[in-house]
Amino acid sequence: MNKPLSGDEEWLLAYYNFDQADGDTLTDLSGNEYDGTLVNFAESGWTSSSARLGVESAMSDGGGITGTDSTELKFARLGKADEDMYFLHISNPDGSAYSDKAKLTVTAETVPPTLISHGALITEDDFTEAAVRFNEALNPDTAGDAANYLIAGAEVVDVIVQDSGDGVLLEIEGLDTGDYQLNVSGVTDIAGNKMASSETGGGFLTLQPLNIGDIDPSGAAHNFGDEIELISSGSDIWSNADDFTFLFEEKTGDFDMAVQVRSINNPNGWSRNGLMVRETLDDNSMMLGAFATPSSGQGYFALERREAAAACFWWNNDGTLGSAVKQGGIKYDTYTVPGLPNLWIRMKHSGNRFSAFRSANGGDWIEMGVNNLEFSDTVYFGICQSSPGTTRYSNYGPFVYTGTEIAITESPQSATATLGWDHTFVVGYTATTAGKPLAEGELAFQWLKNGQAIADANDPTYTTPGVLSADDDGSRYSVTVSMGDVAATSGAAVLSVAKDSTAPGVALASKPAVIYGGGQYVSVEIDVPETDYTVEFWFRTKDPNAGLYCVVDANLGGGGHDRHLHLSGGNIRGRTWSGPGVEMSSGLNLADGQWHHLAHTLGADTNGQQIFIDGNLVVQGAKDMSNFDWQKHINIGFSNDAASQFLVGEMDELRVWSVVRTEEEINANRNKQLNGDEDDLIIYYQFDETSGAVLPDTTGAYDGVLVGM
Repeated sequence: MNKPLSGDEEWLLAYYNFDQADGDTLTDLSGNEYDGTLVNFAESGWTSSSARLGVESAMSDGGGITGTDSTELKFARLGKADEDMYFLHISNPDGSAYSDKAKLTVTAETVPPTLISHGALITEDDFTEAAVRFNEALNPDTAGDAANYLIAGAEVVDVIVQDSGDGVLLEIEGLDTGDYQLNVSGVTDIAGNKMASSETGGGFLTLQPLNIGDIDPSGAAHNFGDEIELISSGSDIWSNADDFTFLFEEKTGDFDMAVQVRSINNPNGWSRNGLMVRETLDDNSMMLGAFATPSSGQGYFALERREAAAACFWWNNDGTLGSAVKQGGIKYDTYTVPGLPNLWIRMKHSGNRFSAFRSANGGDWIEMGVNNLEFSDTVYFGICQSSPGTTRYSNYGPFVYTGTEIAITESPQSATATLGWDHTFVVGYTATTAGKPLAEGELAFQWLKNGQAIADANDPTYTTPGVLSADDDGSRYSVTVSMGDVAATSGAAVLSVAKDSTAPGVALASKPAVIYGGGQYVSVEIDVPETDYTVEFWFRTKDPNAGLYCVVDANLGGGGHDRHLHLSGGNIRGRTWSGPGVEMSSGLNLADGQWHHLAHTLGADTNGQQIFIDGNLVVQGAKDMSNFDWQKHINIGFSNDAASQFLVGEMDELRVWSVVRTEEEINANRNKQLNGDEDDLIIYYQFDETSGAVLPDTTGAYDGVLVGM
């Protein structure tokens, strides 16, 4: 603070030294043009003063040192002539002070440099480069002499000495692949110590460097043998397009790959560094990434996902099973999570399942996230770096545990399932490595049907897809749990498939029900509630897109319609107007010709709307009231939203309540006939008549009219 500034210092916003002699403007010397104005001063507010900032200079016994005006004295390259006594002189017009003297002794360094490692790769420009690392900075003249490097059967045509001085890049002709021997001689360090002639072996990196993006990332990769240096000047890996440097290989099928991130030198706190899988090499490709950001910035592990040509989003959790996905879930370099250079990242691919892990030693792994995304069988996989900077990696390659043991503790159980439905199998297992349990994401699961692998069946549980048919009867299901070469296969469960011939208790064969033949429906003139409402009924049909029920202004939706219930592909779909009121089940087949009970509730008591099928909750939505409030009718056996608007099938026992019925209340009464005088019951149709065009309401309030029957 006792030193005048030059005005161009970084982060300096404004700077006034008050050295001018006249005028009513105080000049900003930072160049940012924040000049001040002198207000209410005399004709001239300026005067001379003896107060000055101190001027610092370094001194030796031989006198002052030119160009030194700091409390710190640095030598770019020490020589024997620099051996002297040094002290600091601080002065201003009012006085001066001297520091104690310090003696600098310069000792000649006599140890010659040694070669640490080297390796080769094919650059993006399709020429061969070998990168050589030494243990210290070299004399650039000897290090840059191509004659000091020999490779049998090849020629070193150019040498680049890196700015650090301890690395050189050799451009080579006549070497394309495979192992090679490098002879280095005549190289000296800065002190002039000459390295003994050395011949060591090296190999090629199979990864290919590529700059991806439209903002000219112009990065490069160098293979130093024990370390990969990745340099990028790209923009980012984010949004709907990437701009970065990628060092990749093609991978087919399942894989398990790991890498150590040794250092990240990047001013961008969100620079992505780590592992990536891509569908294509286009900048907007579908991708998954497991990254670390610079410790000088965010210092996070970050897992990113992009589906085809869509924006990125986060998919990592905090490493705890079942924890929520969130941005920057894990910060490293803390007392619980070590940082660089002991930072390892791993990505495992099994089927469509990708798992990401972190480690502090490359052996003990913690799962960070699991994601399912369907890529082609062959993908582009490797290491990457975004934003201008340099990242150093090592130990890239396949990961395999040692000492792994897997045992099946409970095989899938044989069962009898219902025709037209699905069935779920589970397996019990233990998996350890060196006695420590393995996370689920570490393992590969493959379910088999009659001894043949089932596509995309790669989870600890397996649910039969679609609906069961008679062809599934007697099928045998098993699962193989594996980790690398270690695997265990369960015993086989036999699945019996039986037809459900049990009719609902209120729709016995001797009990009449309304039969719809298409183009027919029941109209009821009634204003039902917009919320705190339940409708329930029995139905059966073979039409997977049948209309079942809706609330309307005029019949068949004239003037507006709402609260639709209908089938879509065999699933139940409901729509409550407006906003987020569309909900649909999955995995059901309600068009199986069997009786099914449906209940639809709407109200704040259920935090939205719910649909129950045969007493089981299959739909939960946020919409808790209808904005359609000018209804005058309900239509039974019809829905404007359905692909087949009119029901072809049967309906029975329809009830409308002015209250949200609980799951327990629905199940307690769905197989019972009511009296018609129950609390909160608005309308109730038993469908017991055998003739006539009127459908009597058992409550006595709202008779329906059979239309087209």
